[in-house]
Amino acid sequence: MTFRPTSSRRAITIVEAAVSVVIVAVLLVAALRTLGAAARARTVQAAQCQGPALARQLMAEIRQARYADDLVPTGPLGPEAGEVVGKDRTAFDDVDDYNGLSESSPRGRDGTTLTGAGNFKRDVTVEWVRPDQPDTVVATDSGLKRITITVTGSTSKATLVALVSKYGASEQTPRVRTRTTYVTGINVNLKTGGESSRIYSGTGIPNQVAVP
Repeated sequence: MTFRPTSSRRAITIVEAAVSVVIVAVLLVAALRTLGAAARARTVQAAQCQGPALARQLMAEIRQARYADDLVPTGPLGPEAGEVVGKDRTAFDDVDDYNGLSESSPRGRDGTTLTGAGNFKRDVTVEWVRPDQPDTVVATDSGLKRITITVTGSTSKATLVALVSKYGASEQTPRVRTRTTYVTGINVNLKTGGESSRIYSGTGIPNQVAVP
């Protein structure tokens, strides 16, 4: 009778198992760090895009207004009596009504909170400036106003500046005095994901009004 030796299988030792656990743990930590860094970068990038977009949205709203109030064309900068009603801006009918506007949470013209924009703050300054030197602020109206909108977020800050003139096309009297509607600006509300993922923006439309 012939006996053949049986081969023995080598088992994993405790040391080898411990080393495997350490390697897996290191790889897992590295993967989680990479994922976290990507998520943070995405959040910062979204904030950097949302800030300027919120500034454009408000600037489009402001530039739809008249250069000055017909009743007080050379009056002080700021809203007139009775034009401020809570957070509602629907009574603002001229550019300088927005001077001093400060929103700790951005709102629409009708006063409703803009969903997903609660981490931003918007401030508006309207100033009289010299037509030949727009960087120079003057104490009286010289026909040109400078609008500065500052949007501040937790990780970003955006500033948008625009000039409006009382001689602009939208300030002219139409040739025919009929009920005519002119589109002077467009606001955009784009939903990108969940209810809190929205992008707000806007732009002005320089329509040329027919004049005598």
